[in-house]
Amino acid sequence: MTVRALSTQIPQQVQAVENKQKQHKPASLKDSTTPQALLDTLEECKTTGNLKGAIKNVQYARELGLATPALYLRLVDIMRESPFDVQECATVAHWFYSPDSNLPTEVLNDIEVWKSVLKLGFRFGSTYRAEDLRALVDRFTEIFDLTTLQDQTAWELLMRVR
Repeated sequence: MTVRALSTQIPQQVQAVENKQKQHKPASLKDSTTPQALLDTLEECKTTGNLKGAIKNVQYARELGLATPALYLRLVDIMRESPFDVQECATVAHWFYSPDSNLPTEVLNDIEVWKSVLKLGFRFGSTYRAEDLRALVDRFTEIFDLTTLQDQTAWELLMRVR
């Protein structure tokens, strides 16, 4: 009896999947490169509950140099309005607290985006990712000078963490 290894087809299948992934652009962004179209795409993702798609769309916009504070703010707000998904929220939180962050400077310095991100971070409190909230606060205090911070909501959020 001759036994033939079934694994001979696996490399071809894996290669085909990898090639598809390299070519894959989020379907809703292929022809959408205006700020409004990007926001509309996020709304579609919200409607369908597709948080991964929303994250990929923002990443794609960042690669194109089209990511704005409004786009990140909308993404974070959608995540806060959706049922909590610890992994997806942790992905976005990591963008903000990572020392290797490649977020646009205008996004990192936008207080409104940060307030929304901190609110999202509160959802980590009772999970195994509680340190993500601490990392967000630490990064926030590195970026914003607390001696001159006049935003009452930001102070309330910081006090809530402590």
